[in-house]
Amino acid sequence: MDEWKTYMILFVFVIPIGFVILGVIIEHQRMQYYWRRGCMGRAWRRAFPVADKDMIRSFLSVFIDAFGFKKKHRLCFSPTDRIVDIYKIANPPCFSLGTDGLELETYALAIEKRFNIDIFSCWHNTLTFGELFTAVVHKKRTQ
Repeated sequence: MDEWKTYMILFVFVIPIGFVILGVIIEHQRMQYYWRRGCMGRAWRRAFPVADKDMIRSFLSVFIDAFGFKKKHRLCFSPTDRIVDIYKIANPPCFSLGTDGLELETYALAIEKRFNIDIFSCWHNTLTFGELFTAVVHKKRTQ
């Protein structure tokens, strides 16, 4: 009977924790393209010379928070990065089991709340951060 308890503990606790750790490691490896390239602040300033640093950082923080990435990676994303590409890396089909963490939905709601922008009104599958940020800047100017 003690052997059965040991197997049950392994099945209920250890194996799921192992899968979570494996998932985190795999996501980290898949995101290396973005993490390795370093600060994209210069690309943002070139693309949006009138936007201040705080607004750019605030915009990227909404994404970082929605996807659960570390704050230090906020400026690893450039204006030309497609949001869906990052979503696909964070939710690979072979590990998602048909579900995801609702990052895009969380992001859309956070953008709407923070910047009063309906992300779905400008959404398309190749939407870049720069395109969305343009809508944010435009909205701010018209307020």
